[in-house]
Amino acid sequence: MLHPSDLPWWGWLLCGGGGILVALIAAVMTDRIPARNWLLVWFVGMAAKLTGLIAFAIGIIRFVKWAWT
Repeated sequence: MLHPSDLPWWGWLLCGGGGILVALIAAVMTDRIPARNWLLVWFVGMAAKLTGLIAFAIGIIRFVKWAWT
């Protein structure tokens, strides 16, 4: 069984970049969608941004740990 800790540093960076990309797409879409769906798209964007930044930070930390050894 795989655990998130088995992911290499570059995998964390890719996941973080993907989350940030989803957040950017959601930010662009908030200007182009009907008002009734605006809150849902905003929430998805904020959740993607938060998880993307956390994953990116974990990737940076794991990269520094890998480069240090």
